[in-house]
This record gives sequence, C-alpha cells and structure tokens, in this order.
Amino acid sequence: MTSPGLAYWHHQVVSSDAYPEEAVQRMMALPEFEQACATAARNSVALTTSNSSVARAFRDSAKSFYALFVMILDARGPVTLASLQALAAELGFASRGRAAAMMMYLRMIGYLERCADQPSGRSVGFKASDKLIAVHDDFMRNELQAAARIEPEAQPAVERLHEPEFRRAYVRQMGGGLVRLVRGPRVATSLFADRDAGLAILYRLALSGSEYPAREAIEVSLSEIARAQGVSRSHVTRLLRDAVAAGLMRQERNGAWTILEPLRKALLRLHALSFVGHAAFAYGAAQALREQAAEGSDASPLSHKGSPSLERAAHGVTRLNAEGAP
Repeated sequence: MTSPGLAYWHHQVVSSDAYPEEAVQRMMALPEFEQACATAARNSVALTTSNSSVARAFRDSAKSFYALFVMILDARGPVTLASLQALAAELGFASRGRAAAMMMYLRMIGYLERCADQPSGRSVGFKASDKLIAVHDDFMRNELQAAARIEPEAQPAVERLHEPEFRRAYVRQMGGGLVRLVRGPRVATSLFADRDAGLAILYRLALSGSEYPAREAIEVSLSEIARAQGVSRSHVTRLLRDAVAAGLMRQERNGAWTILEPLRKALLRLHALSFVGHAAFAYGAAQALREQAAEGSDASPLSHKGSPSLERAAHGVTRLNAEGAP
C-alpha cells in the first residue's frame, strides 16, 4: 500500500468534523510504519533526556497541551489570560483557574514573555518566548521527520519549520485540528501521558525489545529510567504497578516486564495519530501560505471550516482580547 498524499491527511484532520479514525487505520497499514514509530520514540527519548526545556514543556499531557495552546494563540496575536482561558474552556480541557495556574507556570519557566506593545490597558499581552519556540520546533521536527519516513510528501516541511511564517501557518493548522484530537476517545496510553514523564518512560520500555513496541518480556533498570527522566524510582514503580492493575502490563516472576497487547496497540495508534496530524498540518501550512501570497490576506488562525467548536473559540478569543480579562 502506498501513501495517499498530504491532501488526504489534511482533509481527514482539518476539513472534517469527525475523529480521523479512517486515517489512523490507513497510516498504520503503510509500509515501515512500525519502524517510523520506533524512530519517533527513540528521538523523543533523546530529546527529553538531553534537553531539559523539552522535558519540561512536554512532561505530561496537560503541560504539552498548554504549550501548544500558547503557540496557537501566539500565532494570531498577543496571548492574554482571557484568551488562554477561553480556548481551554471551549475545548473542554481545563477550568479558568487551572488555565491561570498553568499560565503562571509557563511564565515562571520562561516560555511566555511580556509583549513590548500592550494591546490595551485592561489586559496584559504575552508572546511565546524564543525558548518555547525552539522547544516547539525540536518536538515538531521530530514527529514530522518520522512521519515523512512513510509519507515522503511531508519531507519539505521538515526543512521549513524554522521559517517564522511557515511555523505560524503550521501552528494555525494545529489549532484547526486540535479540537478533534482533544475530544478523541481516551486510550490506554492516557495512563502514561497523564503522569510526569510517563510517555518517555513508556517509550523506553517499548524500545527495550527486539521489535517496537517490545513483545517479549524486558528486563529494565527502574533506577536508570528514573535517573534519565528526572523522576524518583518510586514514581516509575508506581506507574508500572498502575499499568499492571489496568491490565496493560505484566510483571514476570523474574522481575521482567511485559507490555500487553492492548497497550502495544494503543501506543502504535498514538504514533499513527501524531503522524496523521503532522502530515495534515504540513499540507495546510503550505496551502495557506500559497493562498495568502495569491490573495494578499491573512485568514484567522483559529478559524477553520469543519470545526464549529474552534470557530466559536476563535470568536470568543477575539472578543476577550478586545475587552481584556474580566
């Protein structure tokens, strides 16, 4: 089976209201899919081990989404507390108080900077810092490069992520598809994604066998994993025991660990969804820049056909940006 091309992935993710199940299944059926998954996991582990900024931004699902929210809002103008709260609420992701706490955290670790020019006297405008942009670029390039292994049309976008205009267009496309990804079904990998360094720990386990994700029982040093990911050994042990209780892993008599089939399948689906999304965003970003060049205009970054929820979020963000925080 050959890859269907970027236009197909874009239609499935951004131009359709439905969760892209058909695209996920098609991606998983492509040649070298599991090899691409292993590449993505290996590079992700390397990034979170060698780059503390990446590790902080993408440590769990909540921090990952808020970092992406900031990039999405930054692509359309100043980031305000009200706009972040509006987007988080519209996507059903977090309360206003949780969004405010996360904004404070992002400022504390240097991912948000105060804008030199403030939009109004009633709200404070921020922008994504160079530090956050660099982290975002590293993370996105890793995923897109792995996707390009099985969808060659995505390769040119890998080299363009450092271009500010292309990056903004890419992030706007992410905004268009994010509502379907956030509201997708909860899966087995969520147990790991919601924990501190959980996905990185799962990747390490999955990479420890003769194939990816490991089928055979694997012997790993929990202390080494904890040290590499900057967490306690008890944190790793508790996570694995919870996975056993959930029927996702099994501890063998000799102390080795086995990733059970439900978790193996969920992990491969997680990679497939990421590849589908990034292929779609690559197409959409290039198309948007072509249209802007032809029309001399810049469409609203958060407004996309086929995504009513995000269109309402864009309207709410625009209104709140104008009025300021209550």
